Amino acid sequence: MVCRSSLPSRRLLTAAAFLVCGCSTHADVAKPAEAPAAAVAPSCTDVAAATLNLGDATPAPVVACGSTVQTLDGEVQMSLGSDVLAVSLSQTHTWALSADALAMQANGADTVSSIALGGATATDVAAGYGASAFVLDGVAGRVLRTEGGPLTALAQAPALEGMRAMVRVGGSLFAGGPAGVVRVSVTDGAVTTVGTHTDVLDLAVDDVGALLVLRGDGLARMFPDGTEAPRTEASVTSSRIAFDLPGTQLVHLHEGTVSRTAYSELAPAGPMSRPVSRGDMAPFEQSGYILAGAEYWPHRGTTPAKYPEEILWGFYPNEGQVYEGSIATATATKAAVACAEQSHAALRAWIPTAAEALAPVVATGKAPRFYLWVDDYSESDEAFSADKREAKLWYWARDPGVAGRIPGYFKLETVVDRDGTCHVPDPAQAAAFLKSTAEAGA
Repeated sequence: MVCRSSLPSRRLLTAAAFLVCGCSTHADVAKPAEAPAAAVAPSCTDVAAATLNLGDATPAPVVACGSTVQTLDGEVQMSLGSDVLAVSLSQTHTWALSADALAMQANGADTVSSIALGGATATDVAAGYGASAFVLDGVAGRVLRTEGGPLTALAQAPALEGMRAMVRVGGSLFAGGPAGVVRVSVTDGAVTTVGTHTDVLDLAVDDVGALLVLRGDGLARMFPDGTEAPRTEASVTSSRIAFDLPGTQLVHLHEGTVSRTAYSELAPAGPMSRPVSRGDMAPFEQSGYILAGAEYWPHRGTTPAKYPEEILWGFYPNEGQVYEGSIATATATKAAVACAEQSHAALRAWIPTAAEALAPVVATGKAPRFYLWVDDYSESDEAFSADKREAKLWYWARDPGVAGRIPGYFKLETVVDRDGTCHVPDPAQAAAFLKSTAEAGA
């Protein structure tokens, strides 16, 4: 028996779409509903959503029901031999955690790979980049990781004991449980306490990079650095949550019912809470390559922009606005935004023509992901003290590499002159760069 769409007789929250799975979710939240022994429906135990908004190319949210992982409309994506305890979703893979194994499936594929837990009492899983994931063992107080092979230790600390939920934000894992929220560095496994919220049931990340902390008494919000974000006053009765980026909706699970709630009903208004869009730029997927974001380097006066405090993140940075957990210290100039929009359109048109040249470069281990970089000299003095950067395509590699994180990005760097003139990389330079990089093999 699988989960099927149904109208509930009673709604705990305003819901646009939902799914009923005959039993309850967590034993510590609600007792299972009784059913005849011969016709017991599976419990739905977890929900998950992708963490990168690519519009229609974003994998649909999934729910774990019994021994299956399904879309919210009931289409089975994975089928395991035992009940699924937790599920996590990336742009490329779906992960399903059972009592004795971690299952992995490439999105759109039929083959399921299984990784033994090796005695770990796993309580949650968080997807990393590519074929990597992190497993939380709240009983032993540790976090394990895999890159598609056997699990290896990342961190172990008393602060992780009793933790029941985990989510990844960039280079950090956040785990929540009775004692609060802790951060685990995916680089060195360092563990620090960042939130004192008690009785944490689950964690998710919203569209501005704030952590959603689900507690027994409702939903709190905090930024990854541990500071408080503007909080909702609404009461959310759920046991597990996820955030659907394309729909800007909270997906929540309670007593076997998966519901969607418009995030505008939960999050307070204001630039600290809601992103402000001023145009058509957004992440996209084209021919298997992804544009993930944008960064502005405002070179003012006579000195270059200081990294990281003066860098503006996002496609349309506004002072005070939050993007991926970082608060913009200024608003991008009109000239810089116009140049970024030109670069955005040029990249979308160029990728299909360059797919053949890109393939051997990506085959060397480089990520098929792009980032826009805008050097803005429109507010610089004539006596600028440093050499100005040039418009070009290049590749930024994470050094040293970190298991579970994106190894790097192709940077499409544009330059805005003092008079506002925009310079986009020459296709000839881009072609020469790809050719030389492929020939170098690294």
